Amino acid sequence: MNIRFYSTILFFIFIINTFTAASDLLNLQFETQRHPANLRFAGLANTGTAIPDAPSSVMINPALIHSWHYLNSTKYSGEFFFERDSLFSRYIISTCGSSYINDKMTFGVLYRALKKDGNYYSNEMVFNYSGRLFDKSMNQGAVNIGINIRYETLKWKQPLDSLQIRRYTYNDSGKIINDSILKNYPPSPFLNTFDERRILFDLGFFQGNIFDGLDFGLVFYNLFGYKWLSENPVAEKILITDTTTKDSIVIDSAFYADKWQKTNEKINRSYKRMRIGLAYHNNLISENFSFLIPFDLEFIGIFDKKQKTKTGLHTGIELWLFSNKICFRFGYAFSPEHIYGLPGTLAVKNVNIFSGGMSIIFNHISFTLYLHKFNWGIGSVISF
Repeated sequence: MNIRFYSTILFFIFIINTFTAASDLLNLQFETQRHPANLRFAGLANTGTAIPDAPSSVMINPALIHSWHYLNSTKYSGEFFFERDSLFSRYIISTCGSSYINDKMTFGVLYRALKKDGNYYSNEMVFNYSGRLFDKSMNQGAVNIGINIRYETLKWKQPLDSLQIRRYTYNDSGKIINDSILKNYPPSPFLNTFDERRILFDLGFFQGNIFDGLDFGLVFYNLFGYKWLSENPVAEKILITDTTTKDSIVIDSAFYADKWQKTNEKINRSYKRMRIGLAYHNNLISENFSFLIPFDLEFIGIFDKKQKTKTGLHTGIELWLFSNKICFRFGYAFSPEHIYGLPGTLAVKNVNIFSGGMSIIFNHISFTLYLHKFNWGIGSVISF
């Protein structure tokens, strides 16, 4: 990589660091963003920062799609796929397309709907620009840059904590003579309703052939952004006249206020993430048998001094047969599968993640399948 590229990377790291911008519940912002939108990368345990691919690759690295069009000599592409996973158990539907304008620029757009039974759904629209940052040199490939503008809307409901029932005992003059919280109160049957909108920006770089057969990728997620949140606790008030004995009366009460609460704020630093990746590819037997081994490192909380940085490792292998017409892939990650809590109190734990998948390519159309635990997806890409 040349000196200009290193300088550009250092500049954007400086921008991120200077930009102002626990709970047992899932952090829904991380959950939607970390779900792999690209089926090929999902089969590689969410690895792919340095693998050029079809339009949905912009969700892991905004710079990849321009290189993919250039390498495959295509101008237009479309993609559609259907998924399910343990959280979005009803459906995940994605559709996207791209247009290669020239050697300097490509534009893409992606829409994704993620639905959980009854309580939660998310809609995402992504506009992508990618293009040439530096031309290729004698021994190294060109450096490409990509930018995502993401608009997300989320609506979900989550259980409130158990209602705290407070018991008051009054005397006949109306003075409280005893005030206590019941210990064995029932769990809350009520739900909080949330409505959130976000606009977010990602920045990615890709350079092919930094060494013979080795490609490089770098991504900053949520470089900056803004969110609008509305919350509406469901109201319920219970007043029970329990007993009246002599000069006292006992009342049990439990309630939440019924009022929409609105907040507007910049995206917290905890949501800024960084990924760096390498991918090595080579032919073993002419063009009939080739392989690709990617390796990604993800850094969560790296730009938030109040949050301990968590590193996730993602890797895998692809085996391509019959002149790159059939592919079998396997992925492994030691990374957080879910992230809990709020900014500053995120609960992040690495676990072993295994996945697999395959692809079949017929001229201008390809089909891809992936499996991971309770997650699966199938989709198709058309390019010409």
